[in-house]
Amino acid sequence: MFFVADKPELKKKKIREYLNREPMIAVLLAAANFEWTVSRCFFIFGKSPNVELRNRLKHCSSLERYKDFWKEELIMNDASIPPLPQVIKKWNEFNEAFQLRHILIHGRGTCSRNMAMEPVELMLAATDDLYEFTKSRGKNLHERIPVRRKKKGA
Repeated sequence: MFFVADKPELKKKKIREYLNREPMIAVLLAAANFEWTVSRCFFIFGKSPNVELRNRLKHCSSLERYKDFWKEELIMNDASIPPLPQVIKKWNEFNEAFQLRHILIHGRGTCSRNMAMEPVELMLAATDDLYEFTKSRGKNLHERIPVRRKKKGA
């Protein structure tokens, strides 16, 4: 649906367009966009080899796992990096909104446009928070990912 070169505003526009005709798709796209973005943060700021990061990210699908992995991979290697719940400004609301992703992806329910609007906006805001965090540290999520074959600093 999206390419690395797609700008954040284009992604947001496409996701919001789905709200009117396919709200469930909008929720899943917003969640996928967040997960792509947080994954890029691991590759940009992480210390582990890319292969190891990819394998570990295969097991991340809940915010709790992302939060723990953020702590293990980023904070343990750079104490100046804040915890993920501090990077995501509305963490509690976002966490609740992200649950709709699980309900939909596992076929446990449905949602209307009205039900999807707030969760989509919270997911988009969380993604924006990650962009701001990355930019504040002098990095760009759309740049080529650094290739690490060995643990950084090893």
